[in-house]
Amino acid sequence: MEKNETDGIIAAGGGGTLLETVTGVMKKEDKDFKKKIPIGVIPLGKTDLFAKLLFGSDKEQVRFILDSALAVVDGFSKKMDVVEYKSEDGRNTYSLVGLTAGAYSEAEKKKQKYWYFGPLKSKWTYIRSTLTQWPSVISGKLSYLPATEENTKLQKIVIKQPLPEVKRSWWNVLHLFYKPRPQNSQEVFEEVEAEDGQEEEYTSEDVTTVEFSVIAPIVQNQQQKIVAPELHIGPSQIARKDFINEGFRREKLATRVYSSPDSRHSLVKRIKFVPDLPEDTVS
Repeated sequence: MEKNETDGIIAAGGGGTLLETVTGVMKKEDKDFKKKIPIGVIPLGKTDLFAKLLFGSDKEQVRFILDSALAVVDGFSKKMDVVEYKSEDGRNTYSLVGLTAGAYSEAEKKKQKYWYFGPLKSKWTYIRSTLTQWPSVISGKLSYLPATEENTKLQKIVIKQPLPEVKRSWWNVLHLFYKPRPQNSQEVFEEVEAEDGQEEEYTSEDVTTVEFSVIAPIVQNQQQKIVAPELHIGPSQIARKDFINEGFRREKLATRVYSSPDSRHSLVKRIKFVPDLPEDTVS
């Protein structure tokens, strides 16, 4: 797929389809392709969290899909922040919403196994999770660079781009008498992320938590001077009853972050997390 052969890309599906589409585009070596080719979203998944954040969550499904399709037809576009995840084996993944790991995400993965419970499968999922391998926590070494107004500030750079070819009609004869000075390129201003300074220091700590989340700016839903991913670290332990109640609450609210007085929130520019592996695990 090349830039001169593509006007846009439409991702019709759920969050997984959108994630694969964005990841495929961001992995392309052609930087102009990533910046200039728009991605349209037609929400056909189960949660469609990103589309709801973009178009609103207070609509019927048919109206929701219709508004999204009309936005594609009308050419509505909006620049979005993308969160990049790098693994040590060199495989990169990109997300528009964020990443959540821990007890609640593990419970969500098992939900489809209990389809025979019908409408009660969600409630049973959280109850069942407290009966085996409890407490379910993740632990590891966390390092992150706190986000500040200075290190998240965008800087303008000048890029020279070739001028588009001008096609002259047969009736345009003025250029025979007037020949302007030829220009092979034009200057374009572009905003890019500033590079990390040498004096910036990473914060490191050992972490044990029931939930670990990195949330993209679009999910934060608040006006703030610093635009950066938000790191959420849940409590180190939680009672079975509280876990079940929080799971039931999440069935009613479109939230991905566990709201607890013990949770820590901080804006970060870069983050590295190395999980502790069981002794019998081969890395």
